[in-house]
Amino acid sequence: MDCGASLVKYLLFAFNLLCSIAGLVLIIMGALVQAKMTHIVDVLDDGKFAVPSIVAIVVGSIVFILSFLGCCGAARESHGMLISYSVILCAIFVVEIVIAALAFVYKSDFERVAKEGFHDLYADYDNDMEVKKAVDGIQQFFECCGLDGPNYFKPSNFPASCCTSDTKNCSSTSKGVYKRGCVTAVTDFGSWAGTVVGWVAIGICVVEVLGIVCACCLASSIKNESRRGRYA
Repeated sequence: MDCGASLVKYLLFAFNLLCSIAGLVLIIMGALVQAKMTHIVDVLDDGKFAVPSIVAIVVGSIVFILSFLGCCGAARESHGMLISYSVILCAIFVVEIVIAALAFVYKSDFERVAKEGFHDLYADYDNDMEVKKAVDGIQQFFECCGLDGPNYFKPSNFPASCCTSDTKNCSSTSKGVYKRGCVTAVTDFGSWAGTVVGWVAIGICVVEVLGIVCACCLASSIKNESRRGRYA
């Protein structure tokens, strides 16, 4: 194998190292987003907002496993493995573009649905025990209080879920009370999650383009060398 092909081979190894790290990042980010999104999706009863994070976890796992195929193909100088690797990587590239698009599209849609859903939810807080339980869970999980802050609740009916667990006699003036309203806390999280998942997916797409190019170049070099050896 000539110097150029050897360089591409080492570049492909380096790429697959980056690819495995990128896959892990996508898995971790998807899992973190999904952990918090589960609470919101259950309350809003709209599962579509969990789609980007779930797909991110699945694709991240595939990318992580696929990096080993790329390493094996480069190490064994297998034309077939490298071509298969390139085709699968192209398919994942398309899926990750879809993930990025969904993350950015659902981000604005999520903010609208969350605002509408939480207003309806808090309206039933005193009348429905299931709603009260769900709201208390969200307030503790997101460390928020009321729709727009502690002043949303009347002093006589102030929920303990608006304060840290070690706060006694929770009230709007307690030291451990959560200051942020839940609409702001949840929509801020939705905006952050959509942006992070979207840009991470785009970043991985950029890295994958390098991998596809390197794999195709190395596969072509291996095939050409095989032909030269056959007719030598």
